[in-house]
Amino acid sequence: MKRFHSFIVILLALVITVVIGLGTPAHAARQSPAVYTSDQLDTLQKYAANVQAMGDSLPELGALVEAEEWIHVSNFIRGPFGELRARLSRVTRNLLVKDQEQARQIAKKAAEALESLDRAAQDNNVQAADANYAAFLTLYDNFFSLLPKS
Repeated sequence: MKRFHSFIVILLALVITVVIGLGTPAHAARQSPAVYTSDQLDTLQKYAANVQAMGDSLPELGALVEAEEWIHVSNFIRGPFGELRARLSRVTRNLLVKDQEQARQIAKKAAEALESLDRAAQDNNVQAADANYAAFLTLYDNFFSLLPKS
């Protein structure tokens, strides 16, 4: 009887380990849904609207780069675009798991392009500023292409 009791305890421990192991967040992430719920779409639209509002001022930044107004370019990047990385991260966290890594990479490259644009403005480097502004625009559009179309 004592052996039977030990066997039951070991079996119970094994079952509990398996159940807990299958309920971990890593397993849940692999089993995440492939479609958005209406709440997820609402949240994404809200966060994306905040990023889009920043994007609406991109032509103004482009005009400053074109006019070689380097102090204003730096102020613009550090001011209105200072929160861009955080806002892109909020959007990324609410994407489907399969899209998050790509969105993270694009957001990182977009932030790096802005930082390079700021350095080019500080160095009065027209070619680098133009190239980084163009790169940022492309990355910004690529980021939005990952978002669901409502």
